[in-house]
Amino acid sequence: MTSGKATQEGNMLFWGLLIVGIILAAVGGYGVFMRQTLGVVDWIWGLYVVAYVFFGLAAAGSELVAAVNKVFKVDERLSKYSRYIVYGALATLLPSFVAILTDLGALQNFMWIFLGFNPTSRIAWMGILYTLLALGLLAELVLEMWGRSHGTGFLSFVIALGLLAIFTYTNLGAIFGASYGIPAWTGVMSAFWFPVAGLAVGISVQAPILAISDKIRHGRVRPELVELVTTRHIWWATFAMLINGFLLLWYTTQAYYNPPVNFMLNEMTSGVLSPLFWTGLVLGFVIPLVLGLYAAFRRSFALSMVTFVLYALGIALSITVFVAGGQLARIWMDAVLTSKFAEAPKLVDEFLSSMASEWQILAFNFGFWFILLALGIKLLALEKGEKPRRLFIFR
Repeated sequence: MTSGKATQEGNMLFWGLLIVGIILAAVGGYGVFMRQTLGVVDWIWGLYVVAYVFFGLAAAGSELVAAVNKVFKVDERLSKYSRYIVYGALATLLPSFVAILTDLGALQNFMWIFLGFNPTSRIAWMGILYTLLALGLLAELVLEMWGRSHGTGFLSFVIALGLLAIFTYTNLGAIFGASYGIPAWTGVMSAFWFPVAGLAVGISVQAPILAISDKIRHGRVRPELVELVTTRHIWWATFAMLINGFLLLWYTTQAYYNPPVNFMLNEMTSGVLSPLFWTGLVLGFVIPLVLGLYAAFRRSFALSMVTFVLYALGIALSITVFVAGGQLARIWMDAVLTSKFAEAPKLVDEFLSSMASEWQILAFNFGFWFILLALGIKLLALEKGEKPRRLFIFR
């Protein structure tokens, strides 16, 4: 491929990603704006919750991989893309704040997390941890750009940031476990499932971002990145997904006879959530595991990229079922405890219609994500050894 053609293809990818992002953000922005304007706060946890969990897990997982590599020198090839990884994690985390604001209904509600901080509230800690992680990623990126990413001081900072990512995982697990109160399935063991799911989706998001970055900046995916993805990322992600599947199967089996869990499993496998469940199981777990193992042994870059997208889809659908299933179980268990059986079907219908109407929120989040990725990759000094020339961070 000639240099001119490679540059043209890179520019086309940049503009394509940016335009798709603008369209999605414009379409979804209306729904987000109306929700903020009206100050709507539902008792139902909907797709905005799925969004901030997904983006938060992906960002923390990607950063944790980078932190472990910097501390333990797992693969020097990964160090070459350090700035891209850190910026990719930051760009992935930022859309979650839009989802959190949408969940809370208004900006002032988010500010009260800090102004009226309650140390016993896991939700408050989530806002704190997300904010600290975002600031930490920004600081790490700036330090690397300014050539100050050496020495024990920087390594100590990276270790702290890695621990912060782990705290973000476990706090999310504690939120869902404590809020749903369903033993085993969404109870204390969710603190183990969230880190594994986060690593799986973090690696699965990190590899495509690196490929997109290479294509935009160099017009092609360079051989060293192809080798890195096909010898490291695909194995890491596949192994994490296998553990993810084992944990979910373990939790399901040992909690099967718990009444709320049993009800939720019935809803997942044959009830209203069955389309999401079976799609996630087949398209997001079984098929990509086969493809992932084949791609790993054959070192196929194209199949690896397809596998990463399907892994991320599988985790996203798992989170959706996790959020929805827990609430359906809670609705019916409340009906059992209060003997208000007539209200339960109405609440279920309200929950499902609310989830279905929130697609604009997801569209805005993904659009915002694509815009951040496209502009950051194109404008920031993210190449190893590249010095910022404008405003401290720009090329």
